Order: sequence, then C-alpha cells, then structure tokens
Amino acid sequence: MCWPRARIRPGDRAEPRGRRGDARRPGTPGLTLIDAILDRGDLPDYRLAHAARAELLRRLGRTSDARAAFESAIALTQCRNRSAGFSSGGSRS
Repeated sequence: MCWPRARIRPGDRAEPRGRRGDARRPGTPGLTLIDAILDRGDLPDYRLAHAARAELLRRLGRTSDARAAFESAIALTQCRNRSAGFSSGGSRS
C-alpha cells in the first residue's frame, strides 16, 4: 500500500485553514495558491498537489498545461496501480 510521504522540516509553514476552499472556486485563485506552494518549494514531490493543479488547469481549458501537470503527478506516483486513474484514457466513475 502506498501512502503519501510528507516531509516536514523545521520552519515549514501551512496555509491558513480559511484558504482551504479557495482551490474549489471557479477561476484561478486555487491555481494561484497551488502554484505559490509549489514555487516556494513546499511539497515539490507530493503527487496530489500536481494532480490538483492539473485538474484546475483542465477546468480552465488549459489542456496542454494540464497534460504536463498530470504527467508530473504520474511521474511522482510510486505505485503503478495509483497511476491508473491519472492516465489519459482512464474512465471516471
């Protein structure tokens, strides 16, 4: 079984709880937040951050950027069965 491995170091900071729902709002606030987290080097190897970014890009119609972000998420996936849901031909249920 694969579990995400968060690497917490002294000095790491978390986003305020009130901003948690920003990623679900239409538009770019969630994308901006995820990009800021990744740009400052927090969670660079966390596949779900890249997958969330890819989904937001897809919803915004930025398909080539979304594809690249999904590919990053797949590359970070260590379990083969976890990557099956991210593949471009996978079915959604």
